[in-house]
Amino acid sequence: MFTEVRAFLHTTLKLEIAEEKSGIHHAKEGTSFLGYVVQNRSTERLLKIHRKDTKVVATRRTVKERLTLQVPYPQMSEFCQRKGYGNFESLTPSHRPGWIQIDDVEILLADNAAMRGIANYYALANNAKRGLQKLMYIAQSSFLATLANKHHISLSQTAAKLRIGNDICVITQTKEGKPRKYTLFKLRDWKPPQPKDDVDQTPSTAHLRFGRSTLDQRLNANICESCGKEGGDFEVHHVRKLKDLQGKQWWEQVMSHRRRKTMILCNECHVLLHAGKLSKRQKEF
Repeated sequence: MFTEVRAFLHTTLKLEIAEEKSGIHHAKEGTSFLGYVVQNRSTERLLKIHRKDTKVVATRRTVKERLTLQVPYPQMSEFCQRKGYGNFESLTPSHRPGWIQIDDVEILLADNAAMRGIANYYALANNAKRGLQKLMYIAQSSFLATLANKHHISLSQTAAKLRIGNDICVITQTKEGKPRKYTLFKLRDWKPPQPKDDVDQTPSTAHLRFGRSTLDQRLNANICESCGKEGGDFEVHHVRKLKDLQGKQWWEQVMSHRRRKTMILCNECHVLLHAGKLSKRQKEF
């Protein structure tokens, strides 16, 4: 069967396949695809349905032969070994000697980025939290073991020192002298990212019209960045903080995408901007 499929792809569709990644597998045994295990599951469970209108309890069978995505065990073991968390099979954490010279907060933030990244990648899996639980446990234990080795105390003492309620936290002082708390990533509080409603909307390309250049270069160009007028007197529109930009107007999107708090405008466009009518004078590109 595989030979026939390969011949069809080569002769009819003019496609080449990778031998090491291709094959025919039984649906219930599953196969690896993009780091997931694609597997067919079926159950014979009966679910009770309570009907409020008639107060009748009915039963129905669950959907059989459902296609599921599973977290692969070998990838978890390989990730754990690559990061130096310890022995994945025996749940034995180990400290990371190369991280001892790094600040405690930097170690925590690096571990958070790694754990949150792999959790978000496997968010589509049907057994996401259950499949990642073992890896997250040994990763958190490795974090405590690294700090214990750094400060020359036991792992239990480190856990007791950093534990605040149910969280493992590192507290530092800001420049103003105020305490700031950094919390270690926990799978229990993790929520899989939800798809956005505007995925298929046309992306904004207003920021692509201008390159990244200095303020002097943009002033010397003698071109209004709104209407395209050349020559004359120009003014600089300035915002205090980028987070103050709402992103509703096209000029706000331009400044936000370019990470610039300034925009070169002619006198007419600058007046219209403060009047909330700049969109009517936008140059068509």
